[in-house]
Amino acid sequence: MIKDTQSLNGHDFLSALISGITNIISRHEHLNKINVFPVPDGDTGTNLLFTLRPIAQINSDDVDYHFGKTLSVIANTAIDSARGNSGTIMAQYFIGMLENSKDLDTLNIDNISKVFLDGFNAASNAMSEPKEGTIITVMRDVSNELSAKNDPEATMLDVFRDMCRIAKKSLENTPELMQLLKDSGVVDAGAEGYVNLIEGMLYYIEYEKNMSDDIVSDMPVEEPSVINKLEEYQNSEFQFCTECIIENDN
Repeated sequence: MIKDTQSLNGHDFLSALISGITNIISRHEHLNKINVFPVPDGDTGTNLLFTLRPIAQINSDDVDYHFGKTLSVIANTAIDSARGNSGTIMAQYFIGMLENSKDLDTLNIDNISKVFLDGFNAASNAMSEPKEGTIITVMRDVSNELSAKNDPEATMLDVFRDMCRIAKKSLENTPELMQLLKDSGVVDAGAEGYVNLIEGMLYYIEYEKNMSDDIVSDMPVEEPSVINKLEEYQNSEFQFCTECIIENDN
């Protein structure tokens, strides 16, 4: 059983990740409601949904038992679909995890702290002004927890239980680090989405089933409208999140 092992292969990791993603999707409207930072535009849950849902829809034939190869598919899917601040941070997180993991057969007790540290560093470095009390704080606290642990007898279930515990504790503290959250009586929406992800992964590792079955395929989401007349932007009273992908030969 997965919960008794000290490693996850590519298929196991993707299955656990999908469980985390469906947990986020099931709560995306709640995340929208508590979204007050950086602006109260109520789109954090939707941005995470659009960013992560394509990962949950990856064809199983496109993934490998090799952890590094599967993570490459996950990271590239995330960066292609990234939307908004929260989605872009999450995509960069996966890109960072991939950076030194391409040759790893499995995610295991010996390398997990380095993999998640690389994810945190990439997400943090991608932000011009990282703010305490946001998703980046919880990512860092989880990474620090992993780095502090050194139990050669620990299973992946033990590790993810510790990750989930520290993530929830860190999330609860976000209002103490940002006055806007405290005044609004909420925790950070992006940070809660990240906790939902870890929580769903833990659920799969413990029970070997998805936390929210069928939610990805059954949840209709309206695609955004397209404005082709550039002059309409100049007259608009609204602000827009804009994402682009830059490709180069190297």
